[in-house]
Amino acid sequence: MKTDRQYFDVILPVAPKDMENMEICIRKIMENIHPQKIIVIASNQVRSMIPLLDGVEFCDEDHLKENLTLYDVEQTMVEITGSKARSNWYFQQFLKMAYAFRCSHDYYLIWDSDTIPLNDIQFWENINGKEKCLFSTRPRCRAYYINTLNTLFNGKVKKLTKRSFIVEHMMINRKIMKELIHEIEMNDQIQGKYFFEKILHAIDKNDIQFSGFSEFETYGNYVLNFYPEMYAVRNLRTYRKGAMVIDKSQVDNNTLDWISKNYDTISFEGHDYKRIFCFLRRKMAVYKQRRCISFKTYQFILRILGKMGSLFRIAVFMLIP
Repeated sequence: MKTDRQYFDVILPVAPKDMENMEICIRKIMENIHPQKIIVIASNQVRSMIPLLDGVEFCDEDHLKENLTLYDVEQTMVEITGSKARSNWYFQQFLKMAYAFRCSHDYYLIWDSDTIPLNDIQFWENINGKEKCLFSTRPRCRAYYINTLNTLFNGKVKKLTKRSFIVEHMMINRKIMKELIHEIEMNDQIQGKYFFEKILHAIDKNDIQFSGFSEFETYGNYVLNFYPEMYAVRNLRTYRKGAMVIDKSQVDNNTLDWISKNYDTISFEGHDYKRIFCFLRRKMAVYKQRRCISFKTYQFILRILGKMGSLFRIAVFMLIP
């Protein structure tokens, strides 16, 4: 039986480029994560493209929280850098944080829309008689996220683990997130009034047009410093380079069932698209269709062929006068 804290919504911030596999992603979230409902947060221009499924609601990203719109973020970015570049990337992170002010449950789950859950995933575990929420982590944390973290909280939030909290999902306690945002807005040493303005002003100017802030890294380290008893760390079998080995248009239930024997989640990130893998995926399609080898073997063969293809192209380039 679920406890009150185990009732949660999934929020799914979505950009127009993420719409290709949206329906199968939503169905797999319902099947494997079991939320009360899914809130798709997106611009009005993609509203008609959101699958009309039971338990799915749409939220206009510009009306999630007062004084937080894409235009507001763009104006702050122009003020700092002279350019709107990366505004939408930061805006998506601020939306994930701001949902804490709308959430009706104790917790909400942030889920990246380019990631599909393949197996049943639980987010609470009883450890030594205490029920704890589960964080997923990965090995490496980048220094510029921690630099921003130090600035936002005047060094009060320490990096207590070498691991990174930047994965494709995170279960958020709404009260803690609201407290975190309040702490940022109370920092009068940083320019700006609203939390998103202060975050952007806290990022080193050499990093802001790249990746100077992470909502996951910020929340994870804040919790580890002030609420360590509430969370525990676990490892899921995640695969981020799905776009290299599977064409997005060929993602179906049978293919996902095949992959699920080796992984719990698979992500299809846009920057993983490479021409050499388009060719290799076509050549390897018969193995994928027959599923006569494991997905890990299929992935290994593609990786080796990809390296050979890259070496071949380098050799040809060097031979051309």
